[in-house]
Amino acid sequence: LAKLDQIYHSSMELSEPELVFNEIKKGESTNREFKQTFALDVKLKERGGHIVNECVKTVAGFMNKSGGTLFIGVADNSEITGIEVEVGKTKLHKSVDKYMNTIKDILKKRIGSASLSNCDFNPVKIRGKTILKIECSQSDHEVFVENDFFVRMGPSTNKLEGRELATFIKDRFN
Repeated sequence: LAKLDQIYHSSMELSEPELVFNEIKKGESTNREFKQTFALDVKLKERGGHIVNECVKTVAGFMNKSGGTLFIGVADNSEITGIEVEVGKTKLHKSVDKYMNTIKDILKKRIGSASLSNCDFNPVKIRGKTILKIECSQSDHEVFVENDFFVRMGPSTNKLEGRELATFIKDRFN
């Protein structure tokens, strides 16, 4: 018990970037997802709607399950790549503030402003690179992406339909 207490107190001394770094090193899970970018297809070097869709689905999936955190600027292998490929004077977004506002606007449009209140946006600088941490709390109502319903299952986000959707909503929201 004393050893656990010592570990706890030493963890309290870590800075926010160190705590976030340690969280990232744990890898993806039911409540942790990594995306290298929010909108930029890094292979094609152009905006990709499919990448935006993946991020929006993940946020909705977290809220429909038990909450979670989306880290933007982190590769699937936990490598911190940063959001600098999307943010900068000659990039898609001129500043981190404009980047966050664009993401908020997209989420508001796709999942609704009531659901957006379940999200906290926090840029964190880790080892010289900035990432965006989007913490999503569990929603008290169903969160749809347009007409589709997603839920976080393990390290992936799945679309529910038909009987599976009806059963999940009944169990989770009633």
